[in-house]
Amino acid sequence: MKNSSLLGRTRFSLNGWSTAWRSEGSLRLHVAVSLVAMAALAMAGASAWWLAVVAFAVAACWAVELLNAAIEALCDTLHPEHHPGIGATKDIASAAAFTVNMGLFVLVALALYVALQP
Repeated sequence: MKNSSLLGRTRFSLNGWSTAWRSEGSLRLHVAVSLVAMAALAMAGASAWWLAVVAFAVAACWAVELLNAAIEALCDTLHPEHHPGIGATKDIASAAAFTVNMGLFVLVALALYVALQP
């Protein structure tokens, strides 16, 4: 029986986070680095607006990392042997994560620059 309650759906999501956290070193790295970046912005005196924008971008990066992990897990489950099409799919998903993370890097650098201006 499907659990369509809010609590049930939340459990599914938390289970997904737990699974990804245990299996994806890149997700753990991105979470750690982004939390350090948010702390650095706060200590540098970034405005609430900048903190909110960066927090939203961080959430987007984490979401893309989770989607990348899901795509890789599905590909590995359905086709565990090497296949050029599967490799291309995984590379493209990784490129999406890389792209959004580079955007976050630029955003954090800009926010730090603005926060550190006299």
